[in-house]
Amino acid sequence: MVQAASSWDELKKILLEGTASPVVPRYKALFSVRQSAPSPHEAVAILSSALPLQEDSVLLRHEVPCSGSSHRLFPQSFP
Repeated sequence: MVQAASSWDELKKILLEGTASPVVPRYKALFSVRQSAPSPHEAVAILSSALPLQEDSVLLRHEVPCSGSSHRLFPQSFP
């Protein structure tokens, strides 16, 4: 079993490093955001900031908006 990033700060660092971080840790961090974010609003904010940095991976550019903008994942983020 693969271990996810251990803290919110580590997840943010991995996602905001963009292509300086390997794709696999960024992908794991992406799917750990929902459980680790202090609030749904912070999760959406970090995913929005990370999206333009995922230049090398079409899959990550697809998954970031799907993870951060889904009404099912973050119902509190939408009025």
